[in-house]
Amino acid sequence: TRRSRTTRERLWTMVGECGAAPKYRGSVRVRQLEFDGWLEVFDWAQGRHLRPAADHIELARTLARLHLLPIPRGASLAPRVDLNHFLRDSLSSDLQALKGRNAVDRLLRAKTNAALECLSELPRVAGTVAIVHNDLVDGNVIRHGNGVALIDWDWAMITQPEVDLF
Repeated sequence: TRRSRTTRERLWTMVGECGAAPKYRGSVRVRQLEFDGWLEVFDWAQGRHLRPAADHIELARTLARLHLLPIPRGASLAPRVDLNHFLRDSLSSDLQALKGRNAVDRLLRAKTNAALECLSELPRVAGTVAIVHNDLVDGNVIRHGNGVALIDWDWAMITQPEVDLF
């Protein structure tokens, strides 16, 4: 609908203006046999892909700016997930699968136990929702200038900010 299109355009404009993505330029309707829908057009971001060990501070700053943006009026909220419960169940089942006694199994068991311990220390932020990218793989983060920009917003949604960290 036109209203949801306007809401999405406001969202992409805000995301570009806060520096979480290249500047938003508009949307183009494409009607072909293989695809019938809207494509969002952003500026080209010249740079390199994320190097997690070197770029984690800039990525955290970008995510903080993104997650603090106001939710546009009329935006649809994604279903909420109990991420702490989901992660705990996932890691617990991974831990059960590590039954061998070799060095790799011991290392994985130690890392899984450490992750479970960290989960118990995380604060719970009840009721918080934010604009999230929801596809933070190295190839979707471009290092340029003094910061990073997120590209490929196909999976973006409004839900808990922890989704981006997960």
